[in-house]
Amino acid sequence: MPPVVLSKCVVHSSLCMLRAISDCRAILSQTDVLNLLVRNKHHLNQDLLHSTIAQCGLGTIAGGVVTANEVDSARDVFRRMFLKQVHAVAIVNNLGEITGTLSSSDVRGISAATIEDLLLPVSTYLKLRGQHRRGAIAVSSSAKLIDAMFVIRTASVHRCWIVDDHLKPISVVTLSDIISKFSPYDWRHADIVEE
Repeated sequence: MPPVVLSKCVVHSSLCMLRAISDCRAILSQTDVLNLLVRNKHHLNQDLLHSTIAQCGLGTIAGGVVTANEVDSARDVFRRMFLKQVHAVAIVNNLGEITGTLSSSDVRGISAATIEDLLLPVSTYLKLRGQHRRGAIAVSSSAKLIDAMFVIRTASVHRCWIVDDHLKPISVVTLSDIISKFSPYDWRHADIVEE
């Protein structure tokens, strides 16, 4: 079988087919993998689980966290996300404290009838999509890896922001980051995987 070429982007879900059952197909998502890890945490490396995010080598972003003020238009924040080539932007208030997240999935549901919502302040845009109930998903810089895993799992999100003592976002930990800590492969540098 020829090698599978992986793109430089992270795969968030995959179609899985069981060879023993030719018509058995399922989508395996990063959330599924996180759920498996949490359910089987007693089988995982306990030193790793109870290490801080920094000790795990996570939560470091070259160039810093991409943020936007909650009064910026949703359109401008989506534009910033595109230009900075990130999947999410931390939404902050005038004090720089995190108040929410705008992610690439928040464009879902835009139609001809709602396109003008993009001109609204991003905080209003997020409220229209029900995100105000969830708020900002964040942990302190001293949080343990297992804490971040539980926060992400409980909130059903793909990332949690790392905040300082003043609730200012200083980094982010994603599902991809967490899963990579339990993988024997350095997926960030993989170009070809032999099957």
